Amino acid sequence: LYTQYLKCPISMWLKTHAKEELPKAGEYDRFIMGQGIGFEEEARKTYDNAVLIQTYSQEAADETVKAIESDADVIFQATVIADGYQVMADAFVRNSNGTWSIHEVKASTMNVSKKGIESVKSDHIPDIAFQKMVFEKAGYEIESVSLVYLDRNFVKKGEIDQKKLIVTTDVTDQVAAVAMETEELAKKAKRILNLPERPDRKDCPCNVSPCGSSSLNSCPCPQSCYPALPDLSVFDI
Repeated sequence: LYTQYLKCPISMWLKTHAKEELPKAGEYDRFIMGQGIGFEEEARKTYDNAVLIQTYSQEAADETVKAIESDADVIFQATVIADGYQVMADAFVRNSNGTWSIHEVKASTMNVSKKGIESVKSDHIPDIAFQKMVFEKAGYEIESVSLVYLDRNFVKKGEIDQKKLIVTTDVTDQVAAVAMETEELAKKAKRILNLPERPDRKDCPCNVSPCGSSSLNSCPCPQSCYPALPDLSVFDI
């Protein structure tokens, strides 16, 4: 919901209060989600002594505490609820000094410049920054946060070697740089989410763009944000 807020506050509100008004996921969207789930399952094979949380909300938060108490080194889908926020971490990793690290799995490769220099994708930072904020509110000391990408240099020869398939990149400094901003944006998102009626269009930064556009600020629900558009507009092509 937080990342949905950054893209389009109205769609975040609709997703919670009027989900039927949001466009249904198309075939391409379902394919992308399936790819994400598949890569996450492959990435999990690189961790040892791990526990997978398969429930949601408070039950998942309770099971996360039990997994920690059972001395699991890694908890997949670790869940915490604090200060009105809830997050699930793809991999919550115990460090030898008693602190924790958060790993967020992205079914994507890193950006690469014309000179061949790789870098993380900036739109992946807000997600993990929000996770770190909530885990810290829940009382955990987070030593580092990392993004887990597909290694663009991996070549499959026979069976997949998962440890060569992934590349883990530390983004602790990038997350620290947006910590205060994340706190403020999260408060705004929570305020809008708790509104009894959908937020005003002036509070929404999204723009109309063609359906299926991957643009960061493309509107996911143009019929709600731009009701003057006809049912079938140029943006449906």
